[in-house]
Parts: sequence; structure tokens; C-alpha cells
Amino acid sequence: MTFIWEINIMRKMNANHLKLIAIIVMTIVHIVDLLYPGMPNNMVSNMMHIIGRLTAPIMFFFICEGYHYTKNLKKYIARLFIFAVISH
Repeated sequence: MTFIWEINIMRKMNANHLKLIAIIVMTIVHIVDLLYPGMPNNMVSNMMHIIGRLTAPIMFFFICEGYHYTKNLKKYIARLFIFAVISH
């Protein structure tokens, strides 16, 4: 049996919502890194780091989606590489 509210939530979720979730989760990770440097063996910091690990799969999804919709793969890979060098 499927629940109607689950179907309605999935229909209303779009890429902007996923980006917002990723931004919020990554902000939580950075705040926890400031409050608990070195990731001590603390339940709060461990839970926040586990929640923060949601960001990578979301970003991987958007990279795959960009690959799917790109017209020129070489330019797309070059843009990703340049951004990675700049942001690192």
C-alpha cells in the first residue's frame, strides 16, 4: 500500500530542493568541524558527521545529471576540472 503523502512529496521535490538540502547539510558539517575539531569521540559530533555525509551522493547525482544533459563532454569535463582546481 502506498501512502498518498509520500507520492505528493516526491512529486514536489526538484533539483533546487536537493541543492538546498546539500547546502544545509554541508553547513552543518562545517559548523561541527569548528565546534568539535579533530572529530572527538562524541555522540553529537559523530551524528552530525554522519548526517553531513549526505552531501557527496547529492553532488554525485548532479555531476551525473550534468553528464547526461551536456552537449560537449570535453568542455564539461574541462569545466569540472577547472572548478576543482580553483576550489581546492
